[in-house]
Amino acid sequence: MTSMPTHSAPVRRNLFSRIGTGALVGVVELVFVISFAALLYQDQDAQYLASGIGLMLLGAIPAMVLIALLGSYKGYISAPQDAPAVIMALVIASIAPQLAAA
Repeated sequence: MTSMPTHSAPVRRNLFSRIGTGALVGVVELVFVISFAALLYQDQDAQYLASGIGLMLLGAIPAMVLIALLGSYKGYISAPQDAPAVIMALVIASIAPQLAAA
């Protein structure tokens, strides 16, 4: 009769904890990215909003994964920042009327 090593339960619990934490952070960042895209594309059609969300996810997901896997410290989390999104939204709001008139 063979039994499992006694150290496998803490390792498994640690793995589930890491996966759960990563999933939670991923969901929160997904909400942030969608809200930033909605802020940037608020005056556009729904077609452009969907494309904007896709583009922002295409930029955010690889950055988050690469920094989490290749970072020099364990537990690094990369996330899109809110301040540049707000500044970009203000710039877009000031330029859009000029482009529409041209």
